[in-house]
Parts: sequence; structure tokens; C-alpha cells
Amino acid sequence: MASAVLNEQAMLDSLEARWASEGYQLIREPKREQLPAFLRGFQPDAIAVGRAPSLVIEVMRSRSPSADTKVRQLQSLFADHPEWRLEVIYASPEGVPMTIATNQEVRVALDEVRRVTDVAPRAALLMAWSILEAICRRLEPNLMARSLSPRSLIDVVISTGRLPQTEFQFLRQMADMRNAVAHGLLDREPSRAEVQRLIQISDTLNGEPRPV
Repeated sequence: MASAVLNEQAMLDSLEARWASEGYQLIREPKREQLPAFLRGFQPDAIAVGRAPSLVIEVMRSRSPSADTKVRQLQSLFADHPEWRLEVIYASPEGVPMTIATNQEVRVALDEVRRVTDVAPRAALLMAWSILEAICRRLEPNLMARSLSPRSLIDVVISTGRLPQTEFQFLRQMADMRNAVAHGLLDREPSRAEVQRLIQISDTLNGEPRPV
């Protein structure tokens, strides 16, 4: 238990600079009176305040059916409270080192996605999303050794200006589709056009220079 707490704190430490650069103040283990009324029965790992929307930050060790259920339950609390946003951060699998993908590696992977889009759109979507995450790790070094939830990943690329706000709704839809397919909802299938648009977004991001 102690090691898990230390791991959570290390993750918060590594991302605090990013939140600060966006105008937020990080508050770890907030007191009851620091939480909005609709969250008074919940103890998040941290909150970030100082600009809109305020963030409720929950660190999870890994993705799992039980973790996904908890996230969905938490997200439902925010439906009528747009002034607050849930940001879920997942630890990367133990023993799996995170490395930075090169532009060439991304181009090769995107070519693989293009080849399977017509015959296996679900597989293409999962591959395309993993490529998008790899690109974001290169562009935002403080995401290394972290695995953000798909929605949190979108918030990062939009809030940092990497992509225009006009892509927000489409990426949210693709994030939800990706989650459904990854968890066995085989009645869900992206269209060829949707996968191609996701590939184009990754192509655009892949051309951006990495911060010095």
C-alpha cells in the first residue's frame, strides 16, 4: 500500500509542472471543504484550481474492468457540472519502459494502419489511437512513463494548442469508440472515413517539432 501511495505522488510530481503552466494550482488529498458539494462523499487524489474548468485528478495503477467501471461512475457525477472536469491518469504497466517514438517509426506505423483500415477497421482504430498517444509522448515529455485515459489525452493536445478546438468533439467520439472496442463491444465499428481522419490528425501532429 505504501509503495502505491508513493507511486501516485511521483506521478503527480511529474505532471505538476504541466498543470502549473496551464494556470492551475495542484492541491493533493484535498479537504472536504475544498471539494464542490457534489463530490463531498469522494476523496480524489488531487484537485487543480485557479482556472476554468477546475480539475479533479484521480490516479489509477492500471486499466482493468473494475477501474473502467469506477471511471464511468465518477464521470457520471460531472454531467451537470461543466465547471469541473475529471482527469484520470493511469500508471504505465510495471516493467514496461516507455521510449520516444521517432518520426520514422510513426510513419511506418501509420502506413500499417492504412493497410488494414478497409479490412479491419476496429483493429485500425486501436492502432491509430496508440500511435496518437506515442506522438503525444514525444511532444509532451512530461507524459513519459504515464498512460493517460483517452479523454485526458485529448484534453492535453487541445489545451496545449497542438490541435484546434474544432477537433475536440471528433476526438471525444473516437475516444469513446476506442474504449468500447477495446473492452469487447463488438457491435461498435468505426467508419473508414473516421479512421482516415484520425490518421490525418496523427500525421499533422507528427510533423510538429519536439520541445527542446
